Amino acid sequence: MLWATLGGLLLGGAMQFIFGAILLKSQGSSQVRVAQMKGTIAEVTVPISTGGNGQIAFVAQGRRVTYVARAAGDTAIPRGEQVEIVRVVGGTAVVRRIEE
Repeated sequence: MLWATLGGLLLGGAMQFIFGAILLKSQGSSQVRVAQMKGTIAEVTVPISTGGNGQIAFVAQGRRVTYVARAAGDTAIPRGEQVEIVRVVGGTAVVRRIEE
């Protein structure tokens, strides 16, 4: 009985470790990392008013993502304008116009 209990515990622990390692490696995340957003080109979907917020959209990890945004300078940015994400502060992307 003692050998069967020890064998069962060892086999169960080994299987948990093996399956846990396999499942953890296969996990992925669809969350966009803030560090990856810097330098990304986005499109303004809701106009950014002077000193106010608007909204941008960009493609990250194969899907379209929208984010609250404000202009880096004291300027308004109209809808449809291409912008670059300079940094992210507290859930708001700070963007600047792309000069052509």
